[in-house]
Amino acid sequence: MIRGLTRLRDFSAEAAGSIAPIFVICMLGVVGVFGVAIDYARASNSKSQLQMIADAAVMAGSSQATLQPDQIRITGEYFDAALTKNSPGLGIESVSVTTPGADGTVVIDIKASMPTAIAGIWGNSDMPIEVRSTAARADGTRVLDVAMCIDATGSMQFLLDSVKANAMGFFPALNAEIVARSIQPFDAVRIRPIFFRDYGGNGAGGRYDVATGGVVDKLPFGWVPRPAGDARNYGDDVSMRAAPGFFDMETDAAGLDTFVAPELESGGGDNPESGLECLNEAMMSAWTKVGDTVTTGAGPKRASVVFSVVAFWTDQDTHAPSYSYSLLNPDYPISMPLDYAGLLQKWDDPTRIPQANKVLAMFAPDVQLTNNWVPVTAWDRYVHAGDVSDAISGMVTKLVDAVETVPSGFHAARLTN
Repeated sequence: MIRGLTRLRDFSAEAAGSIAPIFVICMLGVVGVFGVAIDYARASNSKSQLQMIADAAVMAGSSQATLQPDQIRITGEYFDAALTKNSPGLGIESVSVTTPGADGTVVIDIKASMPTAIAGIWGNSDMPIEVRSTAARADGTRVLDVAMCIDATGSMQFLLDSVKANAMGFFPALNAEIVARSIQPFDAVRIRPIFFRDYGGNGAGGRYDVATGGVVDKLPFGWVPRPAGDARNYGDDVSMRAAPGFFDMETDAAGLDTFVAPELESGGGDNPESGLECLNEAMMSAWTKVGDTVTTGAGPKRASVVFSVVAFWTDQDTHAPSYSYSLLNPDYPISMPLDYAGLLQKWDDPTRIPQANKVLAMFAPDVQLTNNWVPVTAWDRYVHAGDVSDAISGMVTKLVDAVETVPSGFHAARLTN
């Protein structure tokens, strides 16, 4: 009995064994502190990502100078798409988009929560996160560049007449249509017409034989005989006629009128035509870039929003790239890529064409878009705008339809505090 009491007294006096429980208690505190810090760091990072998505969404919505319901819809659609693509790992509880005034201002309020990894030990299973972003439409200088690819082969005189009829009044008619739809008008509009025919189709159509010669189109004299061996027997004599640059509709509408006035339908006579070569020439245009100085009714200004539109009118299919007869034509453009991939690379090159608000509006019969045009119809921002006759009856209206298909370019807005 005495021996047992002695051992119990000795055990209670021993200090070595007390370190472990003290250490455990201390480590729980240290781990808790670091765990909460990690959770808060994760929450802060997720909130920053959510804030960026919200900022971009309201900027997208506010840049659309349309009705308030459209701004709310665009903001919400942009937010949903961006959240799906770049999820910050949050549980979204509510999203509210409002337009408090008629000045184009858009506000988005988001409530979310982030599940905690360690702080839940202390009873905090999630952390609430709230984000608000406001954007007001900027009064920037809006520029529309339109490169017009116009089929000028036989039977297309009605299209040429329509282009001529619209030349002088294009700028005011276009802005009038835009204002009628509650869209912010353009401060500057520039047009570059490009008339195309065929670089080498006549050989394939049997009109010309390399060995024996034949007949070719010689504008404005129609089909004329040419001897064998004449290199210019390939295709139409005027395979393409392109304006050297854009005509500024504020200062040089008369220049556009002068350029298009003498154009007459000629050539062709077979199908397809050299449509891709015209598309290439359009992409090679000197497009306005954001920051460039442009002429407006209020004087020179720097472009802040640029819409780049290729409008294409044709009733025929196109030759595929590297068409053998076309390549034999001494006037064949050296800038023309030899495959679809090269053409697409130009279309997607931001140093060539501003990407934010680009669109390729095709006016052509459905039946002509099932062969060599098919790869182009898959391009980003391609729009089948209608038949050729649609452009004839309402050229300006149909172009505005195409412009309305452009996704919102949120660089057109500015954030506000």
